[in-house]
Amino acid sequence: MAITQTIATLPAVLNDSATFYEDIAERNNSLVTTVLPSINAWALQANTTQEEINAKAAQVAAQAVDGGYSQDYINTNFVGVKNAQNITAVKTFTVSPIVPTPTAITQAVNKAYVDNKPSGFKNYIINGKKTVNQRGLTSTDNSYNQDRWYKVDNNWFQGIEGDNNLISGKKYTLSWVGTATASYYVGTATSATINAQSFTSISNGGSFTLTITTGQNLWIKFVSDSIGSTFNFVQLEEGSIATPFENRPYGLELSLCHRYYEVKEFFWRHGYVAGSGTNVSVHCPLIKKRVIPTVSGTPYDYINATGFTTPSIWIDGVLTVASSLTAGELQCFATITASAEL
Repeated sequence: MAITQTIATLPAVLNDSATFYEDIAERNNSLVTTVLPSINAWALQANTTQEEINAKAAQVAAQAVDGGYSQDYINTNFVGVKNAQNITAVKTFTVSPIVPTPTAITQAVNKAYVDNKPSGFKNYIINGKKTVNQRGLTSTDNSYNQDRWYKVDNNWFQGIEGDNNLISGKKYTLSWVGTATASYYVGTATSATINAQSFTSISNGGSFTLTITTGQNLWIKFVSDSIGSTFNFVQLEEGSIATPFENRPYGLELSLCHRYYEVKEFFWRHGYVAGSGTNVSVHCPLIKKRVIPTVSGTPYDYINATGFTTPSIWIDGVLTVASSLTAGELQCFATITASAEL
């Protein structure tokens, strides 16, 4: 603070000896009543100013280290570039900062990383929650159970098509919820031979660089006591960081499963036929499969028909045939299964 107090003017000394003693008494009284209080007030202001100077000097001393700021002061008042800091206030950048490729889920990402990430359908695993189960199986060995999951003993496999799907040289990350162990294999094995192949272990959230050629597929393997008990929410995605599981609607997940396996309730009705033994052919459309599927058809109800067969099969449909029993209308109710699994 500034010192504003002034010292009162001292009283003049009189030379008249007759009034000398009276003058001394008056002078002393002036010193006590006027000058001394102003001196005390000045001293108080001076002491306060000295305290402020001392405090400021201590602050400067705390801030300064070898002519610069102390680390504590820097951490409190500046955003550093070398030391870890908790930034609690909003910082506005006038230009975009350069951010490296992230290596953890909590780190910022740069534009190149975002541009190279799929905008949708990031999960290459189909039926990662195992909610689609067209076969109604849960623990049958040497068979697909929940859609896309093939079981042999305590091993569960899912094959992922390589051609026009996976990219050689790309990094992929596998994650899941549960305690099962996982591994992967790249090659031409099918579900019938996959259990005999050599797999490479991978940790939960771990990544690997894929090397794959035409005609090869990627297989993921889990070792678990029963499906769904120790692994679920399985996700395989591009990049080196495991991101939250992609929840797709059930209908969408089912349609993805239909590329490999489809159960279809099929009904057809044909108009009047002249007599018995007339073959009637009807096309049953299917979701387009990976390859021409293996088809089986099981009729569960006929009206004036018999001998249901599926003589012709295409990648997206099947031809069904039945024969009439008598003249009249024909009807057939059947369940058709089409499998194009790896």
